[in-house]
Amino acid sequence: MKKAIFILLIVFVFTSIIGCSSNSEVSKVETPVESAEESVEEAEKTEDKVKEEDIIGKIGDTLALDGITVTVTNVGTNTGKVNQYRPLEQDYILEVELIVENNNKDSKFISDSDFSMYDEEGFEITKALLSDETAISANIPGGKKLKGKLFYDAPEQEGEFELQFLSFLSFNDTPMIWKLPNGKEEQEAVKTEKDFMKTEIERDIVGKLNEQLSLDGINITLTNVGINTGKVNQYRPLKRDYVLEVELIVENTNKESQYIDSNEFCLYDGSGFKLEKALLSNEMAISGEIPGGKKIKGKLFYDVPEQEENFELYFLSSASIDDTYMIWSLPNGK
Repeated sequence: MKKAIFILLIVFVFTSIIGCSSNSEVSKVETPVESAEESVEEAEKTEDKVKEEDIIGKIGDTLALDGITVTVTNVGTNTGKVNQYRPLEQDYILEVELIVENNNKDSKFISDSDFSMYDEEGFEITKALLSDETAISANIPGGKKLKGKLFYDAPEQEGEFELQFLSFLSFNDTPMIWKLPNGKEEQEAVKTEKDFMKTEIERDIVGKLNEQLSLDGINITLTNVGINTGKVNQYRPLKRDYVLEVELIVENTNKESQYIDSNEFCLYDGSGFKLEKALLSNEMAISGEIPGGKKIKGKLFYDVPEQEENFELYFLSSASIDDTYMIWSLPNGK
């Protein structure tokens, strides 16, 4: 009796193994025609829904996403010198002028890598690299704006180009989209000067001339603001009206040395636009390593426009642990 039960148990186990083996076979799954068609229809509906959610504009329109607003102000051709190591592969350089405003409290880094350009057939076109101009790329403090340009190696076409912007810091995959002309036709003038409301950032440290501001063990005092009439570097001529000179004292109260450079300072005009630095032939802007407990005197030079409003100078140390700025409201130097 026990022998018979043992034999039956062996047969049961063997049968189970065979059954499991037959169920583990890889087989080709045939998708019914109706199911495939339904999948295609659903995919098309999803694609249409995504397109409807995209923010689409044209030249002159301001689009907003995640606290960043972008206005495309002009589209044209650039006849400047192309970098010899990156010659054009298409027909001409398409130049896009734009204004980017950061309405967030935190600073945001914007560069041409956040933008993509597509031709009329939907192919992405590459960026053009110029010898004497650089594409937009900067850290924008909260409540401030930046003017800049984009350059693309574009083919001859009659249809529109499509410019897309999607920051790598964006919370979703919805891009801003502009339908743009080919840059060779006369465009209507676009009004770019707008009365933007400035964002107040409570945690920033704000002062004025001759006031000492402190942050992360660094004390900065602006001692004077005036006009510099010295010779400007011939390779970087002024684009605005005059050179604004800012004199300052920087003190390092930390134990460790701290490097200070003019690139840690940014100047903004009365409309909130970032201004470029001026490069002089016989004077250098502040730059140097400050040992702990020591001070340094220096100057900053900016290429500025004529204006009645005050300028704003921002400082953010490269060693700062957050996005807190020192900010000074400065006279026009006259």
